[in-house]
Amino acid sequence: MAIRDWLAFEGWDEVFLDLDPARGIAAGERWERSLNEAASRCETVLFVISRAWRASRWCLKEFNLARRLNKRLFTSKERGELLPLKAGGAGGATRS
Repeated sequence: MAIRDWLAFEGWDEVFLDLDPARGIAAGERWERSLNEAASRCETVLFVISRAWRASRWCLKEFNLARRLNKRLFTSKERGELLPLKAGGAGGATRS
């Protein structure tokens, strides 16, 4: 939740983070639909790269969806610097 708090501190008022118990995906919710709806609403997508992210085909699907929707894409390593995402790169929290 630290990333959500940091984004809010930086002025990102409407942050969708799938793990957020208040604004993320609730237990039993259709998570794939929720992620697609969040991606449609957002302006920017922040992908936090981890070993788990790289191994997940669902994370790659989220990345490709954001690219198809022409979202501004940023990536960061788990404890790294925030960088604009270059074409062909990869990187989950979305800003709504």
